[in-house]
Amino acid sequence: MKPFTVILLVTTALMLLVVTASAFSLAQTPTLNASISGRVSSSIGTPVTDAQVMLVNASNTSEQIGNFTMTVDKDGNYQFVNVPMGNVSVFAWSPNYASSLSNSLAVSEKVTYTANVVLIPEPYFVDITVSQKVIPLETGKSTITFTVYDHWMNKVGAGWFITTHTTAGTLDPLYGDTDTNSQFKTTISAPMEGTNATVDVFAKAKNGTYYPLQMVEVTPTPAPAVTPTATAVPNATVQVTVTPVANATATPIITATPEATPTAAPTPTPTPGFEIVAALIGLAVVAAAYKKA
Repeated sequence: MKPFTVILLVTTALMLLVVTASAFSLAQTPTLNASISGRVSSSIGTPVTDAQVMLVNASNTSEQIGNFTMTVDKDGNYQFVNVPMGNVSVFAWSPNYASSLSNSLAVSEKVTYTANVVLIPEPYFVDITVSQKVIPLETGKSTITFTVYDHWMNKVGAGWFITTHTTAGTLDPLYGDTDTNSQFKTTISAPMEGTNATVDVFAKAKNGTYYPLQMVEVTPTPAPAVTPTATAVPNATVQVTVTPVANATATPIITATPEATPTAAPTPTPTPGFEIVAALIGLAVVAAAYKKA
């Protein structure tokens, strides 16, 4: 009886251990049937059809959750299914837009969530105007106005950080934000030597990186279309020519020129043998007269 009793008790204990372990495992596994759906649109409400979306940790947005990444459809919509429980956000990005995040979502079991994301177009083109392209050396100044547009030739509005660089002279200020007219203005002062000053302009993306803006070149489209087409030219620049200040011309000193001294006319020199010829002619005349006599 004793050996049988011991075996029975041990078997029962093992069964209880297996049941307890199974229950614990189920309690630690989240129910993966929550879903998140939404729409990615631009700041003017149009769908961003080539946007990418990704599920990230709301507390550490650089941490991706699982393999939840996809491209939105033609209407800018997306949907993630079987989302694990926890605090998450939807990260969206697209070319020529500033990337953005949705609000934080505390995901729990069997709940469907909506998370829309709005993307703001970033600066892409710049139109540059200069009040005076040729300025005097040392004292010359010219105002440069940068008007900034997005990839679709819409003005970007206020608050975009613009920075500039020049190869000659001095820019003041070097950087600043666009105003409500999408413009940033600066003044260039002439250097000490005459040259061409090339001014470059850059924009700061929302992720903190800087990139050169493209120059606007408007190409008219044949009728009946009336909207000009903008063509990008790499690294928008503007040139300001600095001209030297004219130097005073010294008045030449007038030096008196001495009067010319008269030179005596040379006395003609008879040709050699002239006297002999004259004598011979005279003799010939005498001889002729003698014969006649």
